[in-house]
Amino acid sequence: MLNITFHRYYEGMDYWSVQEQNDKQLKNSIMRYNTSVKPKTKARYLLMECYCYYIRNHANYPDICDFNTFVKHWTEAHRGVMPDLLLDMIEEQYGILEGPLYIMRGTSSWCIKQDWRNTPRPNGGNNA
Repeated sequence: MLNITFHRYYEGMDYWSVQEQNDKQLKNSIMRYNTSVKPKTKARYLLMECYCYYIRNHANYPDICDFNTFVKHWTEAHRGVMPDLLLDMIEEQYGILEGPLYIMRGTSSWCIKQDWRNTPRPNGGNNA
């Protein structure tokens, strides 16, 4: 199990303060992901990065799904971009996405206008 703590310092803050704190956390997560070597540690920081993208998307789309569902969309959208081993570790805890994919492959942007599941993966792999 990936043990991470999600901070609630965003509550009660204005939009720009939230984005500033979130950007700091995102940069920190990416730096730690890049410097870690253990798969479990890398998966933990990858999940923190996902949380930061959730906060960013939630600011723009207040009616976005809950975080657990966002993680399922995010892991599926990053197949072919991030190592499958790390995404599998996250899916083991949060589950696998069933149904349409609302994040364009290779990005972290929420878009419910199209189902992105049948779009090709960035590495050319299949979508099965």
